[in-house]
Amino acid sequence: MQKSGWFDQNRISVSKRLHWLQDKPIGTIYEKWSDLHRIKIVKESSSIVRMYFVDPHSLHPNPASSGAMSAIDLNDPFDLSPTPYNQAMMLSLLWNANPERVYMIGLAGGRIPLVLHHYFPELTIESTDIDAETLVLARRFFGFEPDHRQSAVIMDGRDYLESRAENVCYDFIFVDAFRGTGFSPLHLASADFYQRCKKHLNAQGVVLFNMIESDPLFLRKINTIQNAFRHVYLLLERTIVVFGTDIPLDWAEETVSKATALQEKYQFPFSLVSRAKTLKPLSECGKFLGNFVGNDATITDKNLESALRETVSANDPIFYNAERNGPCPCGSRKKYKKCHGRL
Repeated sequence: MQKSGWFDQNRISVSKRLHWLQDKPIGTIYEKWSDLHRIKIVKESSSIVRMYFVDPHSLHPNPASSGAMSAIDLNDPFDLSPTPYNQAMMLSLLWNANPERVYMIGLAGGRIPLVLHHYFPELTIESTDIDAETLVLARRFFGFEPDHRQSAVIMDGRDYLESRAENVCYDFIFVDAFRGTGFSPLHLASADFYQRCKKHLNAQGVVLFNMIESDPLFLRKINTIQNAFRHVYLLLERTIVVFGTDIPLDWAEETVSKATALQEKYQFPFSLVSRAKTLKPLSECGKFLGNFVGNDATITDKNLESALRETVSANDPIFYNAERNGPCPCGSRKKYKKCHGRL
């Protein structure tokens, strides 16, 4: 099949899967308490649909909520404009404009996989999520559809990576995993995890992290990434996406030139060039990060438990429906009864 034919056919196919949402009224159109989350799907305008995680313990009509876990414009499912952090993640293409295999930790609505699947017909995409309900909702409300080159596995993202054969390598690893109303699991932010990622990266590989500044361990996480990769880049405009790699970018005009070439080739409905202009090396982000340095601030599997106890209270929404003998939702990889369940 010619690529142009694929683009047209796939666009029609995705639009058909989402057409039923056009007539839905503005407001909450779906809500469910899954085994792990309370999930809301909200139609916020005639065309914008978003997924949120809200506090499952609250009966308040407007309970505490996460930021949008996914968002889609029904008029153009391949436009990432509703989610700046997803646009930022597409800057991975600056390192490799022709990726062959990528891995996504945290499927949610499947926005990055859907867009990459569309624009790169030869690309293999693997995704994981710990909540089986997200896969159902990604297909129903966001047009995601597994096929022979796009898979989705309900499994902890780190466990999946550790289960891969040593010869399985990715061009990009995306880490966009959140629980409750905005908790980012620490076992996906330790030096040990990053070393595992590097073992499964190709030579030009990049690991990307969606992060929030309000995370109490934000600076420690940045420091851990800095100690794991030779080169770290940040995008700080309306969102925070961190890029860890051992391969430096050709900087300044050449970076923008690469983004311009990609924009012209694929005609993305969002501006990759605008995002590229705001990407900075970590060394140029001192005013934002302060003077935070020091190996003692690195997160490792050994100090994971103490870091978790400092930042996560026992009544956090992530512990909704936690099973006594199941894994603790904080990501410590201990049983709940031997971790936060003791509190």
